[in-house]
Amino acid sequence: MLLVISRTGFAQFPYVFTGTLPATSPTLNQMMRTTGTVSTCASPKPFPGLNPPTQNGRYFYATHTIINTVASPMCFILALNPTCTEVRAGLLVSAYTGTFDPANLATNYRADNNMYVGTPATRSCSVEAAAGETLVLVVSSIDGTTCSGYTLTVTAATGPLPTMTARPSVALHAAPNPATDWLTLHGTPGQGYQLLNRLGQTVRAGTVSGQPLDVSTLPVGLYLLRDPATGLASRVVKL
Repeated sequence: MLLVISRTGFAQFPYVFTGTLPATSPTLNQMMRTTGTVSTCASPKPFPGLNPPTQNGRYFYATHTIINTVASPMCFILALNPTCTEVRAGLLVSAYTGTFDPANLATNYRADNNMYVGTPATRSCSVEAAAGETLVLVVSSIDGTTCSGYTLTVTAATGPLPTMTARPSVALHAAPNPATDWLTLHGTPGQGYQLLNRLGQTVRAGTVSGQPLDVSTLPVGLYLLRDPATGLASRVVKL
Protein backbone atom coordinates (compact mmCIF):
# COMPACT_ATOMS: atom_id res chain seq x y z
CA MET A 1 0.00 0.00 0.00
CA LEU A 2 1.26 3.51 -0.87
CA LEU A 3 0.54 6.60 1.19
CA VAL A 4 1.45 10.01 -0.25
CA ILE A 5 2.04 12.66 2.42
CA SER A 6 1.17 16.24 1.48
CA ARG A 7 0.54 19.39 3.47
CA THR A 8 -3.08 19.51 2.27
CA GLY A 9 -3.55 15.91 3.41
CA PHE A 10 -2.90 16.45 7.12
CA ALA A 11 -6.56 15.84 7.94
CA GLN A 12 -6.15 12.16 7.11
CA PHE A 13 -3.76 11.57 10.04
CA PRO A 14 -3.29 9.40 11.88
CA TYR A 15 -3.25 6.94 8.96
CA VAL A 16 -3.55 3.25 9.80
CA PHE A 17 -2.10 0.43 7.71
CA THR A 18 -3.53 -3.01 8.52
CA GLY A 19 -1.96 -6.32 7.57
CA THR A 20 -1.19 -9.95 8.33
CA LEU A 21 1.89 -12.16 8.08
CA PRO A 22 0.67 -15.56 6.86
CA ALA A 23 2.96 -18.49 6.05
CA THR A 24 2.87 -17.42 2.38
CA SER A 25 4.55 -14.08 3.18
CA PRO A 26 8.02 -13.30 1.80
CA THR A 27 10.81 -14.10 4.24
CA LEU A 28 14.06 -12.65 5.56
CA ASN A 29 17.09 -14.80 6.37
CA GLN A 30 18.06 -13.01 9.60
CA MET A 31 16.54 -10.85 12.31
CA MET A 32 17.64 -7.31 13.09
CA ARG A 33 19.39 -6.95 16.44
CA THR A 34 17.62 -4.99 19.19
CA THR A 35 20.05 -2.71 21.02
CA GLY A 36 17.96 -0.85 23.59
CA THR A 37 17.84 2.33 21.50
CA VAL A 38 14.68 3.46 19.68
CA SER A 39 15.13 5.59 16.55
CA THR A 40 13.76 9.13 16.73
CA CYS A 41 13.78 12.12 14.40
CA ALA A 42 15.87 14.04 16.94
CA SER A 43 18.34 11.19 17.41
CA PRO A 44 18.62 8.79 14.44
CA LYS A 45 20.78 5.73 14.97
CA PRO A 46 23.00 3.66 12.67
CA PHE A 47 22.02 0.18 11.56
CA PRO A 48 22.07 -2.00 14.74
CA GLY A 49 23.38 -5.18 13.11
CA LEU A 50 21.94 -8.67 12.79
CA ASN A 51 21.29 -11.53 15.18
CA PRO A 52 23.02 -14.83 14.33
CA PRO A 53 20.97 -17.06 12.00
CA THR A 54 18.69 -19.54 13.74
CA GLN A 55 17.87 -23.10 12.81
CA ASN A 56 14.56 -22.19 11.23
CA GLY A 57 15.86 -19.02 9.58
CA ARG A 58 12.52 -17.75 8.26
CA TYR A 59 11.23 -14.34 9.23
CA PHE A 60 8.01 -13.25 7.57
CA TYR A 61 7.61 -9.63 6.52
CA ALA A 62 5.33 -7.14 4.74
CA THR A 63 6.02 -3.64 3.39
CA HIS A 64 4.11 -0.37 3.24
CA THR A 65 5.27 2.81 1.49
CA ILE A 66 4.89 6.52 2.26
CA ILE A 67 6.07 9.55 0.24
CA ASN A 68 6.65 13.02 1.63
CA THR A 69 5.53 15.49 -1.06
CA VAL A 70 5.98 18.53 1.18
CA ALA A 71 8.82 20.88 0.19
CA SER A 72 10.51 20.46 3.58
CA PRO A 73 11.53 17.61 5.91
CA MET A 74 8.82 16.01 8.05
CA CYS A 75 8.87 13.75 11.09
CA PHE A 76 6.69 10.65 11.08
CA ILE A 77 5.81 8.58 14.15
CA LEU A 78 5.37 4.86 13.44
CA ALA A 79 3.30 3.00 16.05
CA LEU A 80 3.10 -0.79 15.63
CA ASN A 81 0.34 -2.70 17.39
CA PRO A 82 0.22 -6.50 16.79
CA THR A 83 -3.12 -8.25 17.20
CA CYS A 84 -1.62 -11.70 16.54
CA THR A 85 -3.31 -14.74 18.05
CA GLU A 86 -0.31 -17.04 17.49
CA VAL A 87 1.87 -18.16 20.38
CA ARG A 88 5.28 -16.38 20.50
CA ALA A 89 4.19 -13.86 17.88
CA GLY A 90 6.26 -10.70 17.92
CA LEU A 91 6.70 -7.95 15.32
CA LEU A 92 9.19 -5.17 14.57
CA VAL A 93 8.78 -2.11 12.34
CA SER A 94 11.72 -0.58 10.49
CA ALA A 95 12.04 2.17 7.87
CA TYR A 96 14.15 2.37 4.71
CA THR A 97 14.93 5.11 2.19
CA GLY A 98 13.65 4.53 -1.34
CA THR A 99 13.84 0.75 -1.58
CA PHE A 100 14.09 -2.25 0.71
CA ASP A 101 16.50 -5.13 0.00
CA PRO A 102 15.46 -8.23 2.02
CA ALA A 103 18.89 -9.77 1.36
CA ASN A 104 20.71 -6.84 2.98
CA LEU A 105 18.90 -5.21 5.91
CA ALA A 106 21.62 -2.58 6.29
CA THR A 107 21.07 -1.10 2.82
CA ASN A 108 19.03 2.14 2.97
CA TYR A 109 18.26 1.59 6.69
CA ARG A 110 16.80 4.61 8.52
CA ALA A 111 15.01 3.59 11.72
CA ASP A 112 13.37 0.88 13.84
CA ASN A 113 11.32 0.53 17.03
CA ASN A 114 13.94 -1.70 18.72
CA MET A 115 11.59 -4.43 19.95
CA TYR A 116 9.80 -7.47 18.56
CA VAL A 117 6.59 -6.47 20.28
CA GLY A 118 3.79 -8.93 21.02
CA THR A 119 0.05 -8.63 21.57
CA PRO A 120 -1.37 -6.35 22.96
CA ALA A 121 1.56 -3.92 23.33
CA THR A 122 2.29 -0.94 21.08
CA ARG A 123 5.84 0.18 20.30
CA SER A 124 6.75 3.37 18.42
CA CYS A 125 9.67 5.04 16.73
CA SER A 126 9.99 8.14 14.55
CA VAL A 127 11.82 8.89 11.34
CA GLU A 128 12.51 12.04 9.34
CA ALA A 129 11.62 12.12 5.64
CA ALA A 130 13.25 14.71 3.40
CA ALA A 131 11.21 16.64 0.87
CA GLY A 132 10.12 14.23 -1.85
CA GLU A 133 11.58 11.23 -0.05
CA THR A 134 10.04 7.75 -0.20
CA LEU A 135 10.13 5.59 2.92
CA VAL A 136 9.50 1.85 2.88
CA LEU A 137 8.08 0.62 6.19
CA VAL A 138 8.83 -3.04 6.94
CA VAL A 139 6.86 -5.10 9.46
CA SER A 140 8.72 -8.33 10.27
CA SER A 141 8.22 -11.28 12.63
CA ILE A 142 10.38 -13.28 15.00
CA ASP A 143 11.72 -16.70 13.98
CA GLY A 144 9.21 -18.65 11.89
CA THR A 145 6.13 -17.10 13.50
CA THR A 146 3.11 -15.96 11.51
CA CYS A 147 0.81 -13.17 12.65
CA SER A 148 -2.94 -13.02 12.12
CA GLY A 149 -3.11 -9.24 12.24
CA TYR A 150 -1.43 -5.93 13.04
CA THR A 151 -1.98 -2.19 12.68
CA LEU A 152 0.74 0.30 11.81
CA THR A 153 -0.30 3.87 12.59
CA VAL A 154 1.57 6.71 10.87
CA THR A 155 1.29 10.12 12.50
CA ALA A 156 2.75 13.25 10.89
CA ALA A 157 4.21 15.90 13.18
CA THR A 158 2.59 19.21 12.28
CA GLY A 159 5.15 21.39 14.07
CA PRO A 160 8.90 21.82 13.61
CA LEU A 161 11.11 18.76 13.67
CA PRO A 162 12.11 17.89 17.24
CA THR A 163 15.36 19.30 18.55
CA MET A 164 17.51 18.32 21.51
CA THR A 165 18.64 20.59 24.32
CA ALA A 166 22.27 21.69 24.60
CA ARG A 167 22.70 21.66 20.83
CA PRO A 168 25.92 23.38 19.73
CA SER A 169 25.60 26.92 18.42
CA VAL A 170 26.34 25.62 14.90
CA ALA A 171 24.74 22.32 13.86
CA LEU A 172 27.30 19.81 12.67
CA HIS A 173 27.18 19.25 8.92
CA ALA A 174 29.50 18.45 6.02
CA ALA A 175 30.16 19.86 2.56
CA PRO A 176 30.30 19.03 -0.25
CA ASN A 177 27.61 16.40 0.07
CA PRO A 178 27.80 14.12 -1.91
CA ALA A 179 31.59 13.98 -1.61
CA THR A 180 34.35 12.13 -3.43
CA ASP A 181 37.74 12.76 -1.78
CA TRP A 182 37.39 15.48 0.86
CA LEU A 183 34.80 16.73 3.34
CA THR A 184 34.80 20.02 5.18
CA LEU A 185 33.06 19.75 8.54
CA HIS A 186 31.11 22.79 9.69
CA GLY A 187 30.25 23.27 13.34
CA THR A 188 31.54 24.79 16.57
CA PRO A 189 35.38 24.61 16.76
CA GLY A 190 36.35 21.71 19.01
CA GLN A 191 32.99 20.02 18.55
CA GLY A 192 33.36 16.23 18.36
CA TYR A 193 32.26 14.17 15.39
CA GLN A 194 31.97 10.54 14.29
CA LEU A 195 31.52 9.26 10.74
CA LEU A 196 29.68 5.92 10.80
CA ASN A 197 29.19 3.38 8.01
CA ARG A 198 26.01 1.37 7.38
CA LEU A 199 27.04 -1.21 9.98
CA GLY A 200 27.32 1.45 12.66
CA GLN A 201 31.13 1.24 12.67
CA THR A 202 33.14 4.42 13.26
CA VAL A 203 35.33 5.04 10.20
CA ARG A 204 36.43 8.58 11.06
CA ALA A 205 36.36 10.55 14.33
CA GLY A 206 37.81 13.73 15.78
CA THR A 207 36.90 17.35 16.44
CA VAL A 208 35.90 20.19 14.13
CA SER A 209 39.04 22.14 13.20
CA GLY A 210 38.40 23.66 9.78
CA GLN A 211 40.80 21.21 8.16
CA PRO A 212 39.39 19.06 5.30
CA LEU A 213 38.69 15.42 6.14
CA ASP A 214 40.11 12.83 3.75
CA VAL A 215 37.41 10.30 2.75
CA SER A 216 39.02 9.21 -0.52
CA THR A 217 39.70 5.67 0.70
CA LEU A 218 36.19 5.05 2.04
CA PRO A 219 33.87 2.77 0.02
CA VAL A 220 31.10 4.41 -1.98
CA GLY A 221 27.84 4.57 -0.04
CA LEU A 222 25.79 6.25 2.67
CA TYR A 223 27.33 7.36 5.98
CA LEU A 224 26.10 9.10 9.13
CA LEU A 225 27.90 12.17 10.45
CA ARG A 226 27.13 12.09 14.17
CA ASP A 227 27.66 14.49 17.06
CA PRO A 228 28.52 12.18 20.00
CA ALA A 229 27.55 14.86 22.54
CA THR A 230 23.93 15.15 21.38
CA GLY A 231 23.38 12.00 19.31
CA LEU A 232 22.21 14.11 16.36
CA ALA A 233 23.23 12.80 12.96
CA SER A 234 22.98 13.70 9.29
CA ARG A 235 23.51 11.66 6.16
CA VAL A 236 26.63 11.96 4.01
CA VAL A 237 26.89 10.34 0.58
CA LYS A 238 30.32 9.16 -0.60
CA LEU A 239 30.66 8.90 -4.39
